Amino acid sequence: MIRSFLTLLAVLATPAALDAASTGSLQWTPLPALPDNLGVAGPFVGTHNGALLVAGGANFPEKLPWEGGTKVWHDTVFVLEKPDAAWKVAGKLPRPLGYGASLSTKDDSPVERIRLCAHRTDFVRCDRMADQPARARGTGKD
Repeated sequence: MIRSFLTLLAVLATPAALDAASTGSLQWTPLPALPDNLGVAGPFVGTHNGALLVAGGANFPEKLPWEGGTKVWHDTVFVLEKPDAAWKVAGKLPRPLGYGASLSTKDDSPVERIRLCAHRTDFVRCDRMADQPARARGTGKD
């Protein structure tokens, strides 16, 4: 039943997406490439104060993984303040990290077990937020 519903949803959604693409209502503009020549997989990505933040992640700078390369974790925080600007190195994460979740908030709302990274004029500041009570995490326990 669920598989049939998902198939029907895909069939109905595809023509709308194709029509939007053919009429030009979907427009993508590429952003400048990150300063890291290889790029990174699994970075933390979000927006704050109108800037795009890309932090951490990992790559294989010496050799490809199937050639015996070693994964390197990164702690650099890049910021792109405007789509036509150049990326800046805005700081470092407390340690090399990647493959986590990121969440952009309208304010500096606390979130359990993730760092809140805020873009300021010339830097990004990342603070570890206090763990939230179990009820706030949705477990129903105090």
